[in-house]
Amino acid sequence: MRLQLNQPENFAVEVRRIGEDKNPVIIVDNVLANALEVREFALGSRFSAGHEGDYYPGYMSACSLPGMTQLTRWVAEFAWRNVYQLEDAPFLDLKEVASSSFFAAFAPRMDGSFINVHVDSHSWLAVVLYLSPPAIESGTAFWRNKESALQSFIGGEDSLLGIQKVEALFGVNILDRLKQAYAMDPVVSMNEVRERLFASKKVSPPFSAESCDVWERLDHVSVKFNRMVVYPTWQFHSVAYPNYLPPKHLRDARLTLNTFVKYPLRKPESGLKIAAVEGIEL
Repeated sequence: MRLQLNQPENFAVEVRRIGEDKNPVIIVDNVLANALEVREFALGSRFSAGHEGDYYPGYMSACSLPGMTQLTRWVAEFAWRNVYQLEDAPFLDLKEVASSSFFAAFAPRMDGSFINVHVDSHSWLAVVLYLSPPAIESGTAFWRNKESALQSFIGGEDSLLGIQKVEALFGVNILDRLKQAYAMDPVVSMNEVRERLFASKKVSPPFSAESCDVWERLDHVSVKFNRMVVYPTWQFHSVAYPNYLPPKHLRDARLTLNTFVKYPLRKPESGLKIAAVEGIEL
């Protein structure tokens, strides 16, 4: 199985800038020329169930399909040059941008509680390609935390330099909002901030797409077959599925191809002398 992209000039692309951070949400319709074949391939894949600690409550199947590199490079180039309008830098190489992908079938139990609104700050961009049947009335929602006024967040005790770089390159505001929200608060570590933002905010299905006392909805993108939505991983986001019921069969599930695009940092020379081999797609 190979991802067969339509010609980029035939993509239907919409770019939204949301919230005070102006984080981009890139919506691309008509992405794959063989979307139905990719869906059937996904339905025949071997899945594993999510476990405690996963943000994703459902089943996942890791995949590395030919054609994914082409899609990843288009996403990276479009985001860097067209959306952020950034210049090249010595520490960057968009042609070597890396990614990891998996098929995902959404299937939380109704009696469970889950961290739905979250960030994925291990990567630069999140890419969600909807492969769901038309009957699925779901989407991806984007949020601002009311207590802290944060819409962007990068966690971890060693994340300070990473936050500073993201602020400098992409124009978001994290550190000032953290200071304003927690300078006079007992919270003294990023782990405690994460606990306040996420772990104490678990919810049970169904998953609303509307604002509540904790989260203000900034935007929402509806599921549409062969639609791709791209956004920076530090933007608070979630599955929105207000009429959710557990699927009885995989064919009825909210099915997506999820990809995380790494920061396009130039790779150091490995020193390994590796021969060029025809037929290998990097």
